Order: sequence, then C-alpha cells, then structure tokens
Amino acid sequence: LEVQKYSDQAVKRLEDIRNDLLKDLENQRARFDAVTSELDSLQSNFSTATKNTVAIEMTVKEIKQQRDDISKQKDDLARQLADISHKMEVEIKTREDIEKASMSKLL
Repeated sequence: LEVQKYSDQAVKRLEDIRNDLLKDLENQRARFDAVTSELDSLQSNFSTATKNTVAIEMTVKEIKQQRDDISKQKDDLARQLADISHKMEVEIKTREDIEKASMSKLL
C-alpha cells in the first residue's frame, strides 16, 4: 500500500511536470509565432523601403539629368542671345554709318 502511494505520487508528479512542460511548449510556440510574425513584418517593411529607395534614387538621377539638360539649354540660349546681340550691334552701327554717309552726301 505504501509502495502504491509513492507510485501514485510519482505518477502525479510526472503528470504535473508533463503539464508544466506542455504549457511551456505552448508558450514557446506562441512566442515563436509572434517573433516570426514580427520578422515577416520587418522583412516586408525592409523590402518596401528598399524599393522606395531605388525609386527615389532613380528619380534623383532623372532630375539631375534634367538639370544638366536644362543647364546645357541655358548655355546654348545664352550663346544665341549673345550672337544676336552682337549682330544687332553690328547692324545698328552699319545703319548709323550709312545714315551719316547719306547725311554728308546731302550736305
């Protein structure tokens, strides 16, 4: 009877330990699921951030190219304006010389 009592206590103790281990296992599974979910979320956010970064870098590259193109156009237009201004000055001078020559012939 005494052996039976110790045997029953040992079985009860083993069942308690088993139940505690099952609770711990369930808690670890829940923790694992939470960590896995957070990792998935972080990976998704990282992927999105990486794609956004690539898109921003491409946009910056395009804007720099547009800036360079506009700068070249500005330089070309400045040269054209300088050429036209010079031609106008030459034409004005020529016209003034012709007018002076005409006036001197009339006098």
